[in-house]
Amino acid sequence: MTQNDSGFRTYQVGVGGVTRFRRVKLSSGTIVHAGAGEDAIGIAQKTGSQGAFVTVKLFSAPGTFTVEAAGAIASGADVYGAASGKVDDTAAGRPLGTALAAVSADGDTVEIMPPIPYRPAEQTHIADPSGGATVDAEARTAINSILDALEANGILAAS
Repeated sequence: MTQNDSGFRTYQVGVGGVTRFRRVKLSSGTIVHAGAGEDAIGIAQKTGSQGAFVTVKLFSAPGTFTVEAAGAIASGADVYGAASGKVDDTAAGRPLGTALAAVSADGDTVEIMPPIPYRPAEQTHIADPSGGATVDAEARTAINSILDALEANGILAAS
């Protein structure tokens, strides 16, 4: 089993070929353009015909992504997958990120910043369980462990 720490991986191109700076998905062990609203694995870094090998910047890679637009996109707009591996500001599927600059036409390339992982605002501290007519020590230990984990990850304020 291999592990990729670079965020880039080379794949063989499937039927129809792929175009540089377009979203791609896996299909029968090869890459093809992702359709509107479809999940993709990353962005092709060069154009390739069927059977060629092309490097893909995986969506797990750090940094921003350069992607081909399907039309005009405003700076700061949420960007979604469009047909033929392009992106657009028309909602389709999950948002891929935020446009960092405006583009005016189909075929322009736009830099996008992937979404920042959701992290809820820190909540106030929750006291350890105490009191009550019946004391369940094992349950209290489990609850305390959960509260400690939530505090350690910044979800709850520390005591």
